[in-house]
Amino acid sequence: MYERSMNRDRRHRGGGALLRNSEICGFALVLTLFACSPEPTPEEAPRPVDYPNVLDVRGDPSDPRDLTAYSFSDLGAWFSFGLPALSARDLRGGFTGPFLLTHGGIWLGRSFVRFHLTDVSTGKTVDWAAGSVEVSQYYPGRLHQTISADSLDVHIDLIYAADRVALIRAAVTNRRSGERLLRIGWSGSVMMEEASLSSHGRGVLVTFSENPEVVELSLREADVTAEVYDTGYRALGSEIALHGGGSETRFASVALYADSTERTVGATNRADPLSDSETHFERNRIRWSGYLSGVFNTSDGALLTAATKSVAVKAIQTLITNWRSPYGHLLHSGVFPSYAYRGFHGVWSWDSWKHARALANFAPELAKDQLRVMFDYQDRRGMVPDVIYADSSENNWRDTKPPLSAWAVWAIYERTGDAQFLQEMYPKILRYHEWWYANRDHDVNGLCEYGSTDGTLEAAGWESGMDNAVRFDSAAMLQNNPSAWSLDQESVDLNSYLYAEKLYLASMADEIGRVRDVALFRAAAEDLGDQIRSTMFDEETGYFYDVDIDTKQPILVQGPVGWIPLWAGVATESQARQVVRVMTDREKFATHVPFPTLAADHEQFDPRDGYWRGSVWLDQAYFAVKGLERYGYEREANTMRAHLFENVQGLLEDAPIYENYHPQTGEPLNAPHFSWSAAHYLMLLEPRTRADQ
Repeated sequence: MYERSMNRDRRHRGGGALLRNSEICGFALVLTLFACSPEPTPEEAPRPVDYPNVLDVRGDPSDPRDLTAYSFSDLGAWFSFGLPALSARDLRGGFTGPFLLTHGGIWLGRSFVRFHLTDVSTGKTVDWAAGSVEVSQYYPGRLHQTISADSLDVHIDLIYAADRVALIRAAVTNRRSGERLLRIGWSGSVMMEEASLSSHGRGVLVTFSENPEVVELSLREADVTAEVYDTGYRALGSEIALHGGGSETRFASVALYADSTERTVGATNRADPLSDSETHFERNRIRWSGYLSGVFNTSDGALLTAATKSVAVKAIQTLITNWRSPYGHLLHSGVFPSYAYRGFHGVWSWDSWKHARALANFAPELAKDQLRVMFDYQDRRGMVPDVIYADSSENNWRDTKPPLSAWAVWAIYERTGDAQFLQEMYPKILRYHEWWYANRDHDVNGLCEYGSTDGTLEAAGWESGMDNAVRFDSAAMLQNNPSAWSLDQESVDLNSYLYAEKLYLASMADEIGRVRDVALFRAAAEDLGDQIRSTMFDEETGYFYDVDIDTKQPILVQGPVGWIPLWAGVATESQARQVVRVMTDREKFATHVPFPTLAADHEQFDPRDGYWRGSVWLDQAYFAVKGLERYGYEREANTMRAHLFENVQGLLEDAPIYENYHPQTGEPLNAPHFSWSAAHYLMLLEPRTRADQ
């Protein structure tokens, strides 16, 4: 296998049609996505209402486990809501869901909370299904409907007032000339078999036969009558008298608590959002305007157009919807890879570093917690687990992930100037950095390998973050100590990350007064850089590779590992020039959507079914673009960046951001609403900063 791969890649060196200079120089003429636009002035704060339905969350869940209907959450809530599909007339006046993340991702009901009105004089309930939906919008941070029937207009909005509470506002307007007496009501149903309904003082409770969680519906009314039947309920509030043209507003809340104790404590210690509801709506508007400002103000103004702003808003929405607050054994907030994909309801370390790096621009406190939530589980030797869950018995200690935490911490520091956070994180990252050399340097030569704690090749692949990459097809495992094994190949991406981490640690040490550490890390980085340049670059093919641990011969599989030395700044100018030639080769990496995870001319290139064997992952594409920029290949970087935005199916429309994409068609692949893809789209809009050096 190794010999065949080596011969095949040597045969293809330098082949293929390179990007022509005219295409590179003329990108501004043919790719209009990044046309220059003026940077917004401070007083031009972006408004969430200017970005409706950037992401489509309309749907109608057909069963509790339906993952084709999408939803929205905020403030770290463990439950989410969506908008009804326009065809779901019986759901008008309500919101789909909630979708419960505490149960691994399951719909409590098609619509657990729907607003209705009864005409007191006739006793008839207004039939929204017979009326019309005037507006159905997902604004950043808010769901909205305007529905009309029987000469009544209702504007219904849903936001999150806290990590456990969603707040719903219904404003009713009488379009008739005469007065009308109406009774406010809310109704809904559940479709989870283990859910049971009961009434409480101001609304309805849902409990579960197999879980301790409690869902609570509450109305802001003096007198509430709640009726429960089988799988549904009807909660009636007060009567309102509306004169012609008059309006009234009513509120309800839906809360999800970990158990009955948390519900009781929450009622005692937390302010009731129903008591000051409009304040929560104003805070929501200000907070989301701040999120948008944070991203737009840290982006390169030349890259911000109407199209890229919409992508940025979608990316923010993706990250915030995947945000989970402390719950169970998760001690700080963190971001899931995807709420809408079974098995991704945990917090992964590599993902965390990437999420935090992007969150630093618009939600720095969440970015800090995204680091803390993983380091909460750092063990006594310095290892950080691969993934953690609300149930810590499920945590994966078979492997860790590539060392990019210092990259994220430094970006947070650059955005916030929080030296105390540097003081907090420095010793943790230092122990993690030292752990690699104590447990993943089999021959103690200063070049590390990916590996595992259980001796399996599977977990070693996971540790690289590239799971089933072709580069590992012929690898074997070597034991280092009783709880540590290494692959029999030294990985160029890992050592480039460690090189960058040494420089970040030196910068951090300089800021917090660890003078001796500064010199030590800079000297160590210089030594490691020399080894990478001399050992891991193949002159014949002009590319960086992993090397065999014994022979130091390159493992000639061309993938993203070859451009990580450019991102880290470890390559020489000559080496970078040769790597760029490979990166811009149309038969290899300059595909329709650029930078696949395996060169397109490799015989095992398999984007649709291969996961890390040819699909485009946005993190690796980001490293490629920033590597090009770092070595002065700005035009090539801008061309490739434009292709990453323009050629991905659905990105400039209302489709989700996906886990990865087909490099030749732009087809979305695997998990929708994927956080690290969203994070890197935000970072692709940034100018170069010290955090990329």
